[in-house]
Amino acid sequence: VAIDSGFRNSGITVGRGGKITMAVRSTHCLEVPLSHKGRLMVSEEYIEFLVHVANQKMEENIRRIDRFHKGLELALEAAVPADTSFPKVPQKSHAVYVHRRKRRTAQGQADPSRELEPQDDAESSLALFAEIMI
Repeated sequence: VAIDSGFRNSGITVGRGGKITMAVRSTHCLEVPLSHKGRLMVSEEYIEFLVHVANQKMEENIRRIDRFHKGLELALEAAVPADTSFPKVPQKSHAVYVHRRKRRTAQGQADPSRELEPQDDAESSLALFAEIMI
């Protein structure tokens, strides 16, 4: 959804311990030196031009955010059938990600020949996303 909305540098990564990170990143940037050693190196007219360009980029970014928001809502609606009723009392679930210190302690007490615990298996963590992929 993020890439389709114009956020080209977006993606999902899965860490060794099963931690899933999603990044939504844009390609918009504007890096223009205007001064050097405290001395203005460009004209006021050029600064006004840069402000106009920067404002155009911000307006495009707002449009991308709006497309992303609408696309995400549609993707989530498609992933969860309308007739599904959610339980009123949240059920306890086993966390996939374990803080590093806790993981080290758990690994020290567990069989050292196993690198990942079953709940930290990256493939089972990705099953979460299989239902919402369009």
